[in-house]
Amino acid sequence: MPLKESTPISRNTKPKEYSINLREAIFSYLRKWPWFILSLIIFVGLAYTYLRYSIPKYSVYSTILIDTEDGPGASELAVFQDLGYTDQAQNKIENEIQIIRSRSIMNEVVKKLNLNVQHFSEGNVIKTENYPEGIVKINFLASDSLIYTKSKTFHIKIKSKTKFELANNSDEKGKIHSFGKKITTSIGDIILTPSAVDIENYIDKEVEIRVLPLLAVSENYRNKINIGLMEKSPSVLKISLSDPVEEKARDIVNTLIKTYNGITVENNKSVASKTASFINDRIALITSDLSAVDTDAAQFKASRGLGVDINSQAQRMAESNLQASKEIASLSTELEIISSIKNTVSNQGRSYQIIPGSLGFSDPSVNSIISRYNDLVLVRDRLLEGATEQNPNIVNLDQQLGNLKSSLISSLGNLEQSTRIKLNSIQAQNEGYSSKIYSAPQQQQALNEIERQSNVKEQIYVYLLQKREEAEISSGVPAPNAKIIDPAIVTRSGSISPPRNVIYGGAVAMALFLPFLFIYVGSMLNVKVQTREDLEKVLSTPIIGDIPRAKRRFKGLISTNDRSPLAESFRILKTNLNFLMTGSSADKGKIIFLTSTISGEGKTFISANLAKTLSSSGKRVLLLGADLRDPKLHEIFDLPQKKNTLGLTSYLTDSTIEAKDMILKDLNKDMNFDLIPSGPIPPNPAELLESSKMRVLMEYLKNTYDYVIVDTAPVHLVTDTLLISKFSDTIIYVVRANYLDKRLLPVPESLYQEKRLRNMAVLLNDTNYEAGYGYGYGYGYGK
Repeated sequence: MPLKESTPISRNTKPKEYSINLREAIFSYLRKWPWFILSLIIFVGLAYTYLRYSIPKYSVYSTILIDTEDGPGASELAVFQDLGYTDQAQNKIENEIQIIRSRSIMNEVVKKLNLNVQHFSEGNVIKTENYPEGIVKINFLASDSLIYTKSKTFHIKIKSKTKFELANNSDEKGKIHSFGKKITTSIGDIILTPSAVDIENYIDKEVEIRVLPLLAVSENYRNKINIGLMEKSPSVLKISLSDPVEEKARDIVNTLIKTYNGITVENNKSVASKTASFINDRIALITSDLSAVDTDAAQFKASRGLGVDINSQAQRMAESNLQASKEIASLSTELEIISSIKNTVSNQGRSYQIIPGSLGFSDPSVNSIISRYNDLVLVRDRLLEGATEQNPNIVNLDQQLGNLKSSLISSLGNLEQSTRIKLNSIQAQNEGYSSKIYSAPQQQQALNEIERQSNVKEQIYVYLLQKREEAEISSGVPAPNAKIIDPAIVTRSGSISPPRNVIYGGAVAMALFLPFLFIYVGSMLNVKVQTREDLEKVLSTPIIGDIPRAKRRFKGLISTNDRSPLAESFRILKTNLNFLMTGSSADKGKIIFLTSTISGEGKTFISANLAKTLSSSGKRVLLLGADLRDPKLHEIFDLPQKKNTLGLTSYLTDSTIEAKDMILKDLNKDMNFDLIPSGPIPPNPAELLESSKMRVLMEYLKNTYDYVIVDTAPVHLVTDTLLISKFSDTIIYVVRANYLDKRLLPVPESLYQEKRLRNMAVLLNDTNYEAGYGYGYGYGYGK
């Protein structure tokens, strides 16, 4: 497997503050991809099983137009609505919806389609309903009213073309009967006949016939039917139904509309008939009332001498009155002129002057005298211009003027008298006209009241005649209240329930969510150290590297030519270790302690393989087992005497043994470093490690070897490591992933901060390199 490039030692001055690494968070879930795949397989399989054994439902719908204005019965009901006898909102859409889904209409649908009897046959997985007829037909000899109240299930197993087995339950043994024979049952006598032509193909197969109460079936479909207004169409209804049998749903919707129209047509016929009867009664009554009103009008006019048209007669009276008033004014004016002319002529004496002419007197003789008088006055005035009044011509003219003057005064007197007589006569006539005009409104008011009653009766009479004709026409040609826009049809477009896409989508969502939830909860509840980031959040110590988990259980030494990630990690550890100990004295060997917080973190395994790695470059290396309480080196090197092999405790407790006496060399061909095992477990490890011989031994080893690897005891359990840490040049603190509790990380942090362990660096052991823990160990080396 290709490996990532190694990274240098991480040196923290203080622990990292917590932050979210989105990329690491995503990869932490992707590393668990087998769980997601397994969850997908399980949930998708469950979804498939559920869909396979679920009964699918199909939806059909129909659209109808409800005629709320000119629909059936509108002309008949209009008469009652106009008269205020009915509610104008009764044909509203809401009312029609309630009528369509009413119990009575649905009961008729159930009866027409025989929905209270259901037929089922065995399918590959589940029982399927056979519609409109089953394999076996059932005939009831009891009355329908009795059957509609019963509930019964018949289990029929076909034995042959003529025989069948009938049982009440599918598990019990039934009785053998023949097709076409009467059978007595708890709901009455029945006869079963084969309805399938190929009945022999169903031999040994079981069919089921369910008889259900009509009201229960009707109520079930009333609850399932959906009726609502179409968008942007206030008079268009959509009627939809879902059912396991698409053909049944289609027939129910279409039959429901047909039954509704049939009932509304019958209702409209009844309304039209009753309306016509009511109108006929009203016409007879109005005819009698109209005759009485006409008789009253005729008698009123005859008693008061009124013409046919009292309005015209009053108009003529008014015109005569106006004409008389004009004549009175004219005659009065003429009298004043006559009086004025008469006074003027009488007062002239012998001085003759011109009299106004063209005054339009009614007497022509007066006008003629005035004209001759004025002519003579003009002649006299011209003669006086050249003669005196004693002139014979002037004297003659004065005599003529005097005669004309007397005649004029006499004529004016006669004219004045005749004019006054005429004026008095016209004034008397005018008073008669005025009297009649003043009495006309009262007569007209009384006559208007009679005529108003006559007009009202006549209008009602004509209106009722029109409505009777409309009612007769509507009764003869009734129209349904609902016009079908789209009838319900079988589309074969697939089931709507259960929703396959939703169920599969939900299954996929749950398949992804549950592993995510478990992983998330697991990570929240997991208090073990997982990654290098967990260390960096708490520790400020340098992190020298990490050791990956071996693919198989491996506790021995890596080989020299090993190119596995495990071997590469120790080579990187060697490089980082040299970098960490830069500046140490080159004259003497370097002493490297390995310790941990608790037992079982792999410090012994790392100590042995670190010694192997360091010695592979030709360095003199010795591995010292200083964990005197729970030694493990004997397991790795398979020492013959196990824990009792001569070792460090033997040296420290026996003054006759020298350091070189307990060094084991050339244990096997792959081992090119020396070993001092721990030796037998002593009763007082701490006292032995504090002895002077321990100092002598460390000085000897430091002067003899280039590297001394010391496997020490865990620091959280005992103080052994702290007692001898003064001899070390570097201390590698091993932390095992998925093993050490995070709550124990303050232990190494405290030791580092208090400088109780010299040149301390942390090594993360047992990381999952395939999951991305750790930082890689080279470039594509083979294993």
